[in-house]
Amino acid sequence: MLNRIKHIKEYLYRQSYYYVCCPTHKEFRKIVKKEINLELSEKVLTEGGFYIIDVDGVDVHLIWTKDKSPELIAHELMHSISYGLRKKGMPLGDDSEEAYCYLIQYLMREFLKDNGEKKRKKKSSGLQKKSVKE
Repeated sequence: MLNRIKHIKEYLYRQSYYYVCCPTHKEFRKIVKKEINLELSEKVLTEGGFYIIDVDGVDVHLIWTKDKSPELIAHELMHSISYGLRKKGMPLGDDSEEAYCYLIQYLMREFLKDNGEKKRKKKSSGLQKKSVKE
C-alpha cells in the first residue's frame, strides 16, 4: 500500500484497484497525483466516485469515498465493477452474476481491512470442552 492508497491486484480479470478514503474529491485527486502520478479530471462528486484508466492493457480502477461506510464503498465498487466487466464483454445478467458478486465480496473485504492492525491470536476463554456421556 502506498502512503494513503490501498492497492489490490485482481488477476482473474486483469484489473487493478486503488482505493482512497479521504474527506473530499479534491484531496483524492491530489493524493492520486502525488502517489501514483496520475492527473484526474475534476468532477462534481460529494461522497464518492470512480475512474477507470487503461494502463498497458490492464484496467486500473481508482475509487474514492469520503468515509469507510460499507454502503458507500459497495456503491462505488458496483459502478466500477459494472463498468469494468461490461468493458470485457460481461454485462450483468444470470450468467455473469456470480462474477460480479465475487468481485464485490473480495474487494469489500480488502478495502475494509485495516492494514495497520496486527493479527491477534484468539485468547482462550479458559473453558475446556468436556466430553458428555449419555
